[in-house]
Amino acid sequence: MRWLFGKKQAPPPTSKADLDELTLQQLAKAGGDLAKPTEIVNYLYLPDETRAKQAGAELSQAGYRVEVRSAATGPNWLALAKIDLVPSDENIEMLRVRFESIATRLGGDYDGWEAAVTK
Repeated sequence: MRWLFGKKQAPPPTSKADLDELTLQQLAKAGGDLAKPTEIVNYLYLPDETRAKQAGAELSQAGYRVEVRSAATGPNWLALAKIDLVPSDENIEMLRVRFESIATRLGGDYDGWEAAVTK
């Protein structure tokens, strides 16, 4: 028999770095090889199409594959940016710094990343 509340659960992540680390752990748990490049998808929301296209152009020049479209809900626009990288702590931190900087400069919001499980 398994009890729902019998096991003490880990506290929720308290920082974005903790959330990044948790995501990396989940990738590894799913069988991902964190030493191999994988597709990392980043979600950057901007308040209008003009700023989303500006972010998209900047990210394209940096080597990202970018799709700019209206967000699924609400009035915002999404700059969906994909890149193949080794999902190391350093690379994930570099992504977060880059995307949060763009979001701050353009009045948007970086909603994080996800990655494919590469074996």
